[in-house]
Amino acid sequence: MESLQSTQKEAEPADVSRGSLEPNANSLVRVLTVIPISMLTITLTLTLTLTFSLTIDGGEICYGHGACYAAGECAGHCLCDTGYGGTDGNGYTACNDCIVATDSTTPSYFGNTLEVHPATLNCQLCPGGGTCSGHGTCSGGKTGSGSCSCESGWSLDSDGSCSVAQCAACKVSELREEFATADAYGCTFKCSACPKGGICFGTTNVDPLEGYWTANDASNNVYKCLILGNCEGGTASTCDAGHNGPICATCIEGWALAAGVCVECAGRTGSPTLWALIVVVILVISCCIVRCFICGDPEENSTQKATSSTMPFTSNRLPNQ
Repeated sequence: MESLQSTQKEAEPADVSRGSLEPNANSLVRVLTVIPISMLTITLTLTLTLTFSLTIDGGEICYGHGACYAAGECAGHCLCDTGYGGTDGNGYTACNDCIVATDSTTPSYFGNTLEVHPATLNCQLCPGGGTCSGHGTCSGGKTGSGSCSCESGWSLDSDGSCSVAQCAACKVSELREEFATADAYGCTFKCSACPKGGICFGTTNVDPLEGYWTANDASNNVYKCLILGNCEGGTASTCDAGHNGPICATCIEGWALAAGVCVECAGRTGSPTLWALIVVVILVISCCIVRCFICGDPEENSTQKATSSTMPFTSNRLPNQ
């Protein structure tokens, strides 16, 4: 009997051990008591995430354009991708529209679509860095066209932005032409290409180059000189020494024009070419005079010869006695 009882006592621990493996209320309580607090936090977080991940009509989270906040003050709101925004009927950020800025420094985006499902929306950046270069307003939003409306004084560039200034200062190489009445953009001047033969400075002044002439400092008309060396150009449109008048084509007092160039009359021997020409002309004239003086008139000489040949015959004839 004692051996039987001892055998039973030895078996009891084995039964308890097996029984501890069977699920019952006491075992569940023991399991819960050993679960760390951190595990409970993770479980709660996962539950909230699944709760707020549900979207309207069974679509993707935030229509596929962002991620949803699962906890905290922003729980239920979407963190949208760049360019997306908009809210749902409950006031939650839903990423169902394109951002439309309320100031000139924040970029705007456009979808260029009609009423379509937000999941197919494709928001694109407006021209000019999303701000129309800071000088206009973009047609933004999911139904916006992305076109810019420019402010006064600015017009559209080739990229669709408002980056062409109508009243911008002229470039250094351009001529500024002013007018009394402002144009449609409020400008009272325009920038033009510098005239040929002139140097421009982005102002209303033009300096002629060497070989060109202007009437005065205020004139924008540049003329080419007949003899390029007569016009020195410059701010005062200076003529070469001895020259004056339009395109420096006339001579000042005391100077005379020779072969298109003004030469001083007093104290100068003149042009060697001119003097050589004068000498040649004088020699030709002198030769003609000498020949005429020596030879005389051919007709007169023939008459004199005829007279001289008949004179002896006439003078030697004796009268009849």
